[in-house]
Amino acid sequence: MNTLSHSFLRWVVAKPEDNMLTNNDITKFQAIYKEEFGTNISKEEAVEHGLKLLSLMSQVYKPMTLKESVKIDLHRNSKKQDLINRLQR
Repeated sequence: MNTLSHSFLRWVVAKPEDNMLTNNDITKFQAIYKEEFGTNISKEEAVEHGLKLLSLMSQVYKPMTLKESVKIDLHRNSKKQDLINRLQR
């Protein structure tokens, strides 16, 4: 199974939330696809794959708030300190 490349991720992140594809978006997607898989795809295939990718990312990717980030950092630091204390015993 292939992982999503940084090029595809940058393409998704650059898209507005409306998930509409412009001709420029389609052309960029075709170029990234060619770079990643070595195969040309039609405009119709690029639209289909691009919309599916945008749909998938909108379902699984939710940016973290600053509050959530701080909470996770505090938790990690406390667990790290617990581990250090155990190892020093």
